[in-house]
Amino acid sequence: MKTILEFLRLSIRLPEKQAVFTLNREGFGLPIVFLCFILFIVSIPLGLQMVLSGENMAAELALPIFFVYFTFLYYPFFVLTILTPLVFITLFLMMYARIVKRKMSFFMLYKISAFASIIPVIGLSIMILTTVDWLQTVWIVMSIVYILFVMIRVVHLYPPKRTTK
Repeated sequence: MKTILEFLRLSIRLPEKQAVFTLNREGFGLPIVFLCFILFIVSIPLGLQMVLSGENMAAELALPIFFVYFTFLYYPFFVLTILTPLVFITLFLMMYARIVKRKMSFFMLYKISAFASIIPVIGLSIMILTTVDWLQTVWIVMSIVYILFVMIRVVHLYPPKRTTK
């Protein structure tokens, strides 16, 4: 079993062929759990910022109620804001893989795109802490472009479909 640091190292090297094939051998649930773990670590400073800022409703809640709010409302919505766009990116990549005649499944592409999104998610947490809105928007757009670039390269690493005669 690989460690979290090994997955992080492989995610950084992702357009490389060996990293792609190593990460592709993992089950479907592992990258999602790994991404959710990274999102949890990333969301802790964001939760602290909400409590300490005093500008929003979360700062006015009692601390135990805030923990419930954070655990059952904030964190799941934060995870969904990352995982849902990955579905649309993966659907686009499925269409692209069909156009270039590569035999790839949705789950394979979703799994690798989850690993590819780890670095942009960590960067997004830093951008959110800066509280500069235009910088956050630029980072999100750059992250989507980065994930698409990496995943298009991944699609081309796999051999074309065999045509039946």
